[in-house]
Amino acid sequence: MLKRSILIPLILLCFSVSLSAEKLNVITGDPQSIIFVNGQNLGTEALYNYETLPGSYHIKIQNDGHTVFTKVVTVYHGEVTTIDTQHFVDVPKSNTPDLGPKRLAEKRLRLLKGNIGIGYQLGYVSGLSVTTIVQKIRVGIMGWQMPGNETQMSELRLSYALRDKLSLMGNLISLYSGVGIGSKKIGDDIDDSFSEIMIGVDMPAKYGYWNVEVGYGFISNKDNESNNGLVGKAGYHFYF
Repeated sequence: MLKRSILIPLILLCFSVSLSAEKLNVITGDPQSIIFVNGQNLGTEALYNYETLPGSYHIKIQNDGHTVFTKVVTVYHGEVTTIDTQHFVDVPKSNTPDLGPKRLAEKRLRLLKGNIGIGYQLGYVSGLSVTTIVQKIRVGIMGWQMPGNETQMSELRLSYALRDKLSLMGNLISLYSGVGIGSKKIGDDIDDSFSEIMIGVDMPAKYGYWNVEVGYGFISNKDNESNNGLVGKAGYHFYF
C-alpha cells in the first residue's frame, strides 16, 4: 500500500509535467554554430521542438569559440517560442508548431536577406540607392537628379563583407568596408567630384535593414580645389 501511495502521485506528477511542457525552437542556419540553453549544450545548427516549462531562458550561440548571439527569452504557456537568427526575427508567441523546411545550408546574412536591395541613402550624396550582392562583394549606385540638370548627385560604390555575424547588444549585424566615386552638382555653387573609403554596418529592422557608415572623402571642385574630410551616411533598404 505504501509503494502504491507513492507511485500513483509520481505518475500523476510526470503526466502533468509532460502536459505542461512547451516547445522551444532555436534556428541558426550554420552547421558550425553551437546552441546553449541556460548553459547546456543542446546541439548544433538548429534545435526543434525542445520541451521545456514556461519561464525565462538564456539562449547563447557560439561559433569557433566566439559568442555570436545571446539573449534571454520567455517561453509562454500554450505557445511555441521560436528564435530564428537567420532572419534576425524573434517570434516569442508563435502558435504554429510546424515550422516547415528551413534553408539551413545558407550561412551568410547577405544570402538570407536577398541579393537585391532598394532604399534611400542620406549623406554628402543622398538619393535612391540600389545594391546588388554577389558572394561577399556588394555593388551599389545611388543619387538623384532634378529636371534641367541643375541639381544632380550620383555615386558608384564597391564594398566587401568583412563579417556577416557579429553580436551587438543582442542583435546580429553585418560589417563591410569599401570605396566609392561620384559627383555632386547644385546649380552654379557646387560642382564637385569625389572619392571615398568607408566602413559600415547593416542592422536588422522590422521590415528591412538600417545601414550606418563613416569614411574619409577626397573632394575636389571644378577649379581643382580640395576639401577633404570625414563623411558619414545612413540609409534604409529592403532586400529581396
